[in-house]
Amino acid sequence: MSVRLAPPAVEATKIRYFHFDVADRRNTNRTNGFTISDTTVASAGGGSVVKSYTFTTNPGNTGMRIVAQLYGKGGLGTGAEIRINGVTVASYSVPFQAVVRAEHIQDVEPNTTYTVEIVNTGGDVLEVRWVNIMVGIKVDSTTPVTLVSLTGLDTEYTLQVNGNFVYRLGVRYWIKGNRKTTATATVTSNLSNEVEGYYRNLGAGDDDGEIFLTIRTGDFRPDLVISMAVGASGDVIIITGVYIQVVLRSGYVNTVMINEIGLMVVSAFVVSIDGVNRISYLIMFSPPVYAAIWGSGDALEVRAISPVVAIHPGDRVYIFPDGGDNGLGAFIRLDIRVITT
Repeated sequence: MSVRLAPPAVEATKIRYFHFDVADRRNTNRTNGFTISDTTVASAGGGSVVKSYTFTTNPGNTGMRIVAQLYGKGGLGTGAEIRINGVTVASYSVPFQAVVRAEHIQDVEPNTTYTVEIVNTGGDVLEVRWVNIMVGIKVDSTTPVTLVSLTGLDTEYTLQVNGNFVYRLGVRYWIKGNRKTTATATVTSNLSNEVEGYYRNLGAGDDDGEIFLTIRTGDFRPDLVISMAVGASGDVIIITGVYIQVVLRSGYVNTVMINEIGLMVVSAFVVSIDGVNRISYLIMFSPPVYAAIWGSGDALEVRAISPVVAIHPGDRVYIFPDGGDNGLGAFIRLDIRVITT
């Protein structure tokens, strides 16, 4: 008779993970609008075309706004016109050593070629200091106009979770355009729990060029509809771009929280939404302390791997200094590995 002894029971080491990887859509314009921005100074005498631009509109384009700064460089002053396809649409008198702001708004047809000219119509030298041409969706209605209606956002990310992680998937969108408005415009979407971020430029304004009109974040859904209306009759906004990014919603309340205990390492790719504000990411103690365990350097784009850190339930990974409330930073990739026993 033989007896086989079982090996002593050994508790296996457990690995918990959180993996989020999303397509970078920061430069994907969902509306086909565009802006021509020319800051090269040019001057010419009477009867000359000082600046000329030829372009073809895209599908969905319905409006255009031209804004230019003119200067009477010659001693006598001069005249100027904006011409579109050879037709004068606006005329100006430009006195000597005076700055004149020229502008024009009109409807356009999609898939159509236009030539915009700034012409010195006579007198002395005309200097054109800059020209901005905004082409896109023309919003001039006080009832909502649909800017974007799309499906398939659930195909733009990968999310794999094995462990006790608390997180919130979201959609961030930002709208660029140009205003000539007297009242506050409204933007609506079908996202729930939506918050407005750092850019809040829907109030009355008369913009020289393309600006961020708004940046907002709401809870994720695969189909997204965004609409806009002006606040008063006669107001006009040219929407040059709508950008949509799937994100992890974050902030001091809504971050990726790790309800595990053990040793953790984090690898992340964090980006600035607007290409201006610098961001980083932190591993933080749970509230009410909110002290950093580890933090990356800050930049417009951050790729970093943390050291191995000890964590406890309630610790979190956080984008700094933005969080998610301002909407200026986003995780494009986030990998969390926790070794527990």
